[in-house]
Amino acid sequence: MNIFLMYHLASKVTKEYLLKNKPLLVNQDDGVKIPSNHTGSSVAVESIKTTSVDTSGVQVEKSRKKYSRFALYKLPECKDEDASVTLVQSLLSRRTSYNFSKSFTKEALSSLLYYSVGLKKNSGTQKRRMYPSGGAKYPVEPYLFLFKSVDDIPAGIFHYDEDEHGLRLMRKMPSDEWKLYTLTAYAFAQETNAAFIMTAIFERTQIKYGERAYRYVMLEVGGIAQNICLVATSLGYPAVQMGGLIEETVEELLDIDGSVESVVHSVFL
Repeated sequence: MNIFLMYHLASKVTKEYLLKNKPLLVNQDDGVKIPSNHTGSSVAVESIKTTSVDTSGVQVEKSRKKYSRFALYKLPECKDEDASVTLVQSLLSRRTSYNFSKSFTKEALSSLLYYSVGLKKNSGTQKRRMYPSGGAKYPVEPYLFLFKSVDDIPAGIFHYDEDEHGLRLMRKMPSDEWKLYTLTAYAFAQETNAAFIMTAIFERTQIKYGERAYRYVMLEVGGIAQNICLVATSLGYPAVQMGGLIEETVEELLDIDGSVESVVHSVFL
């Protein structure tokens, strides 16, 4: 039996699984409630602190990491009425293209990030995003690698701050410095302008769903990647989902351990 089938079978919801763990009951307050006679362990829900601090001093919120101490590059506000390309047009036009001659603008970066992973406007006190997340745990962290400067935004490594709709500069890396790093197994990546990097903090979802969390994280990643590709297409930019990312190098640049937080996918633009 191969490892894929082993994992698939181990994380299936079966009658035996439900009898062992007791079903979760939904309520309107926090989405889940454990019955008083619950005795299972793998799907037990524990309380999660609103904020905590990791070993590097980065403030971590329940739904997103915060790099508040880093410089913020605000992005222009997106106006929904400016959108002229329909979803159907984007779906029909989407192609994997390797013509990366078109340079980004701040307006394009703003639209790309907002309509892919941004917070919806006028959603009240509850944060609502452009993509679904299992149990609303939002384990995926969005980073942007800019290989070339965009207006006043320097080339470098950024974390997308959804609350501010801006980019937090984690590390400046001029174009000549980027050339020292081999991020993928494919030569065409050297011609790209940027890479949208997704990492996952699996524990956020695992605390609710146990072994099935990995499935839900990967589904979330796929939804975000689809958003990125369709929005990029609507803006006239090619987007290539990267299967040959050298994750170890990327995790070193992001200063993450690859275990608690791990690179899971990327889209080169």
